[in-house]
Amino acid sequence: MFNPELKMVEIEINHHCNRACSYCPNSVASRKEQGEMRPELFEKIMQELAANHYQGSISYEFYNEPMLAKNFNWFVQTTRKYLPNNRIDLYTNGTLLTLKRFKQILNDGVSRFIVTKHEGIDHYVFDKTYEQLSDEEKSVVIFQSYKDLKLTNRGGVVQAGPDGVLPLTPCLIPEFLLVVTVLGNVLPCFEDFHEENIMGNIEKKSLKEIWENEKFKTFRQNLRKGLRHLESPCKNCNRLQVAYE
Repeated sequence: MFNPELKMVEIEINHHCNRACSYCPNSVASRKEQGEMRPELFEKIMQELAANHYQGSISYEFYNEPMLAKNFNWFVQTTRKYLPNNRIDLYTNGTLLTLKRFKQILNDGVSRFIVTKHEGIDHYVFDKTYEQLSDEEKSVVIFQSYKDLKLTNRGGVVQAGPDGVLPLTPCLIPEFLLVVTVLGNVLPCFEDFHEENIMGNIEKKSLKEIWENEKFKTFRQNLRKGLRHLESPCKNCNRLQVAYE
């Protein structure tokens, strides 16, 4: 088991996105890491999570559109192979989510679809798809507009969210979540677009070792106390939704 308890693992299976929304860093910068995650690296993550009896959720995003990954269905199938009882979340902009693909991905093992219709999209594919879903299929879909999002400045990268940065505001995100990038770097938060605070790399250390190392522990302690000014990109972050959801 992971100590403290790990509840959300977000894996960047590919770096690319087909949108560049004004409230996303993709509109002003390029991802540091490019390409898609190697299958053997992804499988290593799954094996470690299974070996440590991980009970939390899995998702495939970090400023990307997961469905653009060439082997997207393989990633879902492999997740379900190693973690048969865990929740698999698909965060997607819905531009590629036809009815056929929805049914296939659902059959592969995705538990929940979080579909956001972003700004500036005409002839939106998922509008038609959603109309054709059964009530049972709709029950596993969260369909929202970008206007429903609680925006943030993404660690100071974009102009969005609340005005200013509140000093001494605790954040509990690193208590329950980690992000693994395309090249295996482990980040303590999804707001760290520029990877300013890498906790380790799974090519060199196990996921559990990284999660429980001294650097990660110190980071959690500082954020728990509201000492955002000691960490990057936290010192520039205006995120107020900081608890487990």
